This record gives sequence, structure tokens and C-alpha cells, in this order.
Amino acid sequence: MKRILSVILIASMLCTGLVFAQESDDPCAQAKHDAMEDTSEILWIGGGCLTGLIFGPIVGLIPVGIGYFLRPLPDEMNLVGKTAEYVDEYTSCYQSRRSMIQGNSAAVGCLGACSVWIAVAIIMLSSLSY
Repeated sequence: MKRILSVILIASMLCTGLVFAQESDDPCAQAKHDAMEDTSEILWIGGGCLTGLIFGPIVGLIPVGIGYFLRPLPDEMNLVGKTAEYVDEYTSCYQSRRSMIQGNSAAVGCLGACSVWIAVAIIMLSSLSY
């Protein structure tokens, strides 16, 4: 009985390992993971926030646009030894995911700058005496 149980346990561990190993072969999933690892969200949030604070909320939208339209290439070391189809799908998924992360992060920074401008405007308007 113990031997059968141990064989079943080992077989289930091997099957689970195979399932997870097959998931890592998906180029899009790997590209999305690598894009998240390669993107500095703090840098993009800071860029959107500082630009919005210094030059105004409208100019703060420039880093947002740059973030969405800048499509950086993935690290070539991740693509060594892969097929052409894998490289194409990986690159496409990587660029779209990374541009989404960059644009969204810059938009968060810009919204933070807008909220500071609104707070300053409210304070200045409330300090006016009639």
C-alpha cells in the first residue's frame, strides 16, 4: 500500500512539473513576464508626475504619450536559439505589454500632478477674501 501511494505521489509531482514546464514555453506569457521585469514603473510615474508638476498638467501628458508609443525591443539574450515564430510572437507581446506598463505608469504620475494642481488651486481660491 505504501509503495502504491509513493508511486502515485511521485507520478503526480512529475505531471505537475510537466504542466508548469509547458506553460513556460508560451512566448507571450514569457514576454509579458520579462516586460514587467524590465520596466521601471517608478521612473515612468516620476516622469509623468514631475513633468506635470513643473510644466503643468497638459504638458504632463507628453510622458504618457511617449510611454504608450515607445516600443522598446526585448533583450536579445532571451531569444537566442528560438524559432522565428517564437521570436515574432515574443517581440510583439513584449512590446505591447511594455508600452502599456510605461503609459499607464506615466498616466498615474500625471494624475498625481493634476491632483496637486487642483489642491493648490482650491487652497488659493479659498484664501481669497470677498
